[in-house]
Amino acid sequence: MQSTSSLAPVPHTLFKTDALPASDRFDAWREGVSPLFDAVPETERDVHAFEARVESFNLNNMFFGKSEFSAHRFRRDAGHASAESDHFLVQLYTKGGYEGYNGFHQLQVGPGDISLLDLGQPLATRARASQNLSLVIPRELLLSLVPPHKLACGSVLKGQSPLGRILGSHLLNVWQNVRSASMEELEAINPMLLGAIVGAFAAGVSERNAHGVTLDSAKLETIQRYIQANLSSELTPDQLCQHFNCSRARLYRLFAPLGGVANYIRQCRLVRCRDELSRPGGKAKVLDIALRWGFSSHSHFCRLFKQAFGLSPSDVISQAQDASGSGRLPTGSPASSSTPEFHHWLRQLS
Repeated sequence: MQSTSSLAPVPHTLFKTDALPASDRFDAWREGVSPLFDAVPETERDVHAFEARVESFNLNNMFFGKSEFSAHRFRRDAGHASAESDHFLVQLYTKGGYEGYNGFHQLQVGPGDISLLDLGQPLATRARASQNLSLVIPRELLLSLVPPHKLACGSVLKGQSPLGRILGSHLLNVWQNVRSASMEELEAINPMLLGAIVGAFAAGVSERNAHGVTLDSAKLETIQRYIQANLSSELTPDQLCQHFNCSRARLYRLFAPLGGVANYIRQCRLVRCRDELSRPGGKAKVLDIALRWGFSSHSHFCRLFKQAFGLSPSDVISQAQDASGSGRLPTGSPASSSTPEFHHWLRQLS
């Protein structure tokens, strides 16, 4: 019988931004996580002060990683979701946390809490400086074990709850021991890990959703749908308050996890601009597209666009032209030789 030490170990990699020039750190992080999210800095100053570290294991058909990062935003819009993988993401935050939404579920996560995110749905979160464990599970793999209507996607297990404590301990225990495991042992470890996820997030779905889908969530969803349908029109807080018979204080509170109502509208319009610029064979000028979606200054628009997507409008147009002959849509910066290895592992999941 072979000893564990003689068997092939689980593939492991470590990425640290402190090995890079300060000006390159956020871009390297953004590229690394791009199969899952668009990473967006809060301000230009945050880009130069950004730090991150990712230690990860390739579990053959899943990805398991421990991340530490400075405060910033994560976003995944409908275009990203259709062009990239639509996996499930389980995250245990051991430090820091985030607030935001997944689909139309509002989320608030703190230390010890565990969230189940559906990357087939739009997502926007504002994360504090944090540390977490992340398990990325291909959609077909998880849904082969539990019907989708029984899975509490966009929900949070609180760290002080019995289910939260049990699942949290299990995830930490697997993390502490996977580095000494072999590829052969993954055949037993992976089903145990998936079983714990299914048991925690398929149990008591209706009870958790009853607490999660509040009147505020319903109001937020209604306003978001209205904004999405009227992005080419004038949208102001006063107009929204009047239309929805909502006080300014409540409107601001509803959109606080999304960076504010003005920021939400601006980001939605930037996504529409990116979609138009990404069309192969498109003839419209950058300024015309910017004006159509409510941006009056070309330079201001280009600065906001680069901050949101890590690419200039002209970069997106060039990618669309390059992709037009291959039948694929541009999805972000091309992978380079310096791309973190965990980025490739995430892209290889199916």
